[in-house]
Amino acid sequence: MKQHIELIQNDKEHIPSSKLTEMFDDFAREWHQYQPEIICQLFSLQLSDPLVLNHELFRIILNSLTDLLKKWLSLNELEVLNFKKITELLFVMMSGKNKENTESFKSLLLNKPLIDSIREFLNSILLNLCTANVDILDGVTNLLSTFVKLEYGRLDIMDDENLLSLMEPIIKCLCSTEYFDVLTGLNPTKTFTSWQQFLAVTAPNYFSCYRGKQARKYTNQIRRTLFKRYADVLQQLLPSLFDWNESMMKCVQHMFIVLRRFGEYAETRKHFTEHLKILDSILVILNSTKIQDQVLHNEESAETYLVYAALWVLSSAGSEEKIADYLRTNHRTETFLTLRKAKKQALQPYVYQILANVLNEDDIKQLADPKEITSMFIDYVKQAIESPQYSTPGGRLKNLLFSLKALVQHDQIKDELVRQQGLPLLILCAIDTKFRVYEVQQYALEIIWALTFNNEAFNTLKNDDVFTTHVKSLINSKKQRIKRASEGIVWRLEKESSKLHVQQVLQEKKETAPDRHYKYDIMISYSHDDKVLCYQIQEQLVRDEFRVWLDRDNLYGSQMQEMADAIENSQFVFICMSDKYKQSVYCQSEAHYAFERGCQLVPIKVTENYRPDGWLGFIATGKVYIDFTKTDFNIAYQKLTKEISRHRSQQPPAIPPAPHEVHSVNVSTDYLTKTCVELWTRKDVVDFLNDKKLEAMIPLCEDTNGSQLLKMYKMCEHDMDGMYKSLKSDLEIIHGHQNTLLLKVYLRFVDELKPYIPLSSGTTSKSVVFAIERLFSKFGRAIDVQREWSNYFDTTPPHLTTISSINRKFDEDGTLESLPRSGRPSSVLFEEKLDEIEEMVTSNPQLSIRQGAAQAGISKSSYQVAIKQLNFKPYRPTLIVELNEDDFDRRREFCESWIEKFQNEPDLIDNIFWSDEAKFNMNTVVNRHNCMYWARENPYLKFEVPNTQQGVMVWCGISSSGVVGPYFFNDIVTGPLYKEMLVSYAWPQLKNKNFYFQHDGAGPHYAVIVREWLDRKFPDRWLGRRGPFDWPARSPDLSPCDFFLWNYLKDIVFKTPPATITELQDRIKTACEEIPEDVCRKACRSVLGRFRDCLNNEGQFLSY
Repeated sequence: MKQHIELIQNDKEHIPSSKLTEMFDDFAREWHQYQPEIICQLFSLQLSDPLVLNHELFRIILNSLTDLLKKWLSLNELEVLNFKKITELLFVMMSGKNKENTESFKSLLLNKPLIDSIREFLNSILLNLCTANVDILDGVTNLLSTFVKLEYGRLDIMDDENLLSLMEPIIKCLCSTEYFDVLTGLNPTKTFTSWQQFLAVTAPNYFSCYRGKQARKYTNQIRRTLFKRYADVLQQLLPSLFDWNESMMKCVQHMFIVLRRFGEYAETRKHFTEHLKILDSILVILNSTKIQDQVLHNEESAETYLVYAALWVLSSAGSEEKIADYLRTNHRTETFLTLRKAKKQALQPYVYQILANVLNEDDIKQLADPKEITSMFIDYVKQAIESPQYSTPGGRLKNLLFSLKALVQHDQIKDELVRQQGLPLLILCAIDTKFRVYEVQQYALEIIWALTFNNEAFNTLKNDDVFTTHVKSLINSKKQRIKRASEGIVWRLEKESSKLHVQQVLQEKKETAPDRHYKYDIMISYSHDDKVLCYQIQEQLVRDEFRVWLDRDNLYGSQMQEMADAIENSQFVFICMSDKYKQSVYCQSEAHYAFERGCQLVPIKVTENYRPDGWLGFIATGKVYIDFTKTDFNIAYQKLTKEISRHRSQQPPAIPPAPHEVHSVNVSTDYLTKTCVELWTRKDVVDFLNDKKLEAMIPLCEDTNGSQLLKMYKMCEHDMDGMYKSLKSDLEIIHGHQNTLLLKVYLRFVDELKPYIPLSSGTTSKSVVFAIERLFSKFGRAIDVQREWSNYFDTTPPHLTTISSINRKFDEDGTLESLPRSGRPSSVLFEEKLDEIEEMVTSNPQLSIRQGAAQAGISKSSYQVAIKQLNFKPYRPTLIVELNEDDFDRRREFCESWIEKFQNEPDLIDNIFWSDEAKFNMNTVVNRHNCMYWARENPYLKFEVPNTQQGVMVWCGISSSGVVGPYFFNDIVTGPLYKEMLVSYAWPQLKNKNFYFQHDGAGPHYAVIVREWLDRKFPDRWLGRRGPFDWPARSPDLSPCDFFLWNYLKDIVFKTPPATITELQDRIKTACEEIPEDVCRKACRSVLGRFRDCLNNEGQFLSY
């Protein structure tokens, strides 16, 4: 041993591998006798070679470390010293980690007994904090820091099953009252004790460094507790800010590091709006001149790291629109401009991200050099593209693009971004498939859309065939913001300029006049963030009989096309100005198109103290602003109507519309001799339209015969609104937007055609009957009538049997009319029944059609005709769940993420096992699918079901493979009972052990023992409250158990009331067994459609 020590001391740099191996062999044999000496010598050596790390000596050292930690409460002084030294050695060794030796370190340190002993220590530390040995705490801190180094850049190591077991006790420490006591006990005159440092620094740091698959779950787990505690602590500490010592700064720094994690996920980020005091506290810290002075001159000071963490929080939380608005309102630009000059370069990306969200046009102009901020962003985006971190949740690339999107509203930045070759980077983010994660592609497209208003960028994009082809393909995207941005880019590059050119040519030829007739009086262009006031303005205008276009009421197809149509057909365009309006590229597109067309623009201020600048200021220059924020609404509205009147008084009277040039024509009325439209030829159709002054319909019907016109009429009758939009669109395709189909023309077309429509379907129409008889009298044989039919009519000839039977009736009866029947006229008999049926339905609104017909003594079809004539309508009960304010966003985010997962993994929808419990009561009050309530108006009844009814609690699961269950709970469902059911009943019956498992957030489902079991059996594959995939609260409408299974079973089970509980259970079992597999598959696959409906309806509850 002495020889080895002498060799290390004299020539440690040149020890050959063979000698080192021999030395380690001796160290391994002598370990228990010479532990302190061996540890001391190992510190002197370079221990990063994989051959060295794989030596048995280090296994022996780790085993000793494990044994010491297991008995940490009873170690003697020497053992404590050895424990601390070994942990320091491991931490120092980890400093030499590289690509070549990472696997060796992983093999060495992912030691289950060691990690288990650390977990046991963490679980017991809260009970022994005050008595814990300082060196033991420091040693465990070293171990956790060693694991952090090992995990860096390796998600597979982060998600190692053994290492993950440390997260629960760490979270337990963070949520403990002991941690809160440390925070509230911070004092400028005191320094940290080791146990206080462990809770306030070590635990938060270890939690924040984990970025694996469970990161979202763990962040949600601590969010509710820590948000409020941190807000309270910061308010308590701020008065002594000037006197903070290094320990206090370090503690607050690590609070900010945890808060930064909250800013990475949408579901936690939005809760900053509930705790704005945290943001206020951060701004106070950043505004401190004492702290700023240290940051500007000292790269490694406690103040620098505090500010670093604070900026980290603001940049991540600021990607929430409401937070960005708050910062924009409450920030001091000078503070962030000052922090740009920080000594530590790592602060700059976060400073610039925040600046991008808060600068206005004047701030940009006051920058000494806008090139600088643009250049920095381009460099950061390049670095983020090359970094693997771009694809992680809350990744840096996403945050950079979000901030750049806010910055690019300013024309100076647009110019610099193009000049400094930032456009190719954005195109890469938009079209490269590896960036189709989170909001990267969306933000890139929205920035590119904004850049289309820069001439150089416009020309570059227009000539990039690869980019334009790709963007056109994205118009069909299921993600609404990607779809809208793609439509906007295509509109700007291809459609807008051509439409403006056509208008210019027409004006030069004097084919359009400024005093034209308009379809709408007003088109309102606004940001949806300002919708409350804008809707109020629109509603008042409508009450005053103005024709108003608003996207809420008029968007049916392409948003850009509808927008253009509205602008082209409106006399005035109201520009509802606000910060949000200016930041929206969609709003800029509306305002730009209206401005370029020379529309009559009326600027309206809808947010207080707003002053338009940049492109919006240019468009609004020289116009009278109507300010709805400084005066009463009615006063501002009067000013608005006066402004409309003033503009109209300066214009000549409008010329009535002339959508089609009408020539004098000789109209034939031969079609009148054919009493049914089915017999009309193409010429008859055109003659009919000319005769009825319906020339606008001729382009749509000129190649249509009578039979086809009849089909068109039936389509109009079935869907009046839909057919109007379709025909209007067809006419605009034929003649362009200069001619449009007026609603009154469409309605008159339907009314004029109605007399020529056969009265009943399924029988031969009267006109066809007379046509058959006329031809029969001429040709004499049925076969000749059929052969000659096409020479007289454009329709398919009737069948020979039909021709023969009609001729035979004429020969027998001497007439083609139906002969009168004997007895009382049926109409008289029916009229007498109406009063009786009305009384029946009024007294018993839940009477079924079968019961009502039997009671009235008439057929079911006659009964249906009667209740229709009496204007009774059937109403079915609908389940509605009242959602909380936060639920809408959570439901939207959940549906959007899972729609994307289904698109990326088409088979996933068949590999989800949906489960739930439901109560089947003996006396069901309302069976929603079999129950109808007849009334002339919706009665809006509420059905209350008593909770004390006798029944059974049933659990079932459903997947595309079929139904598992039922399982009957004999008592109130608790966490232990629910877990027992999963273990003993559900798990053994699952055919596919790789299913994703889903259940809702009910109390028993949230029990710790249930979640731990699910984590073991369905690792990263279960949906539920605080699971790997957080199921949104109050969302039964998204689960096939609720929107399909329970209703399906109850319809069958309660056809007749069950007599006993046993009979009820038997019926449920039988019904479950008889559900076909294909029915289950259809129900589960319909989930995708419901998710889309939920997303498109802004998270609203879907009835079922």
